[in-house]
Amino acid sequence: MSKTRSVYLVDHACFKPPAAYRVPHATLLEHLRLSNKDNPEIVEFQRRILQRSGLGDETCLAPANLYLPPTPSLEPSRDEAELVLFSVIDDLLRKPGLRPRTSIFLL
Repeated sequence: MSKTRSVYLVDHACFKPPAAYRVPHATLLEHLRLSNKDNPEIVEFQRRILQRSGLGDETCLAPANLYLPPTPSLEPSRDEAELVLFSVIDDLLRKPGLRPRTSIFLL
């Protein structure tokens, strides 16, 4: 049996979305109403979920979720993933003492 290696948390970085991604409840509810004009039950259901979710007025959503109608496709999803991952990795690698060669795993 091989000996387990120690794992150390050297540093961390978190994604801070641009202010333009913030969506207050009123804006989100308006988008829901405009996207579901024919089905007010859906809007009411989503309003109740939003009310109980713990999300605040500083909650951020990806821009693709705010298009009217919403555009759930691969390209906006890839853009969002690139923005989040690349900015976090850049922030992490800019910190002093952390070199890419010594970093084995990024989560």
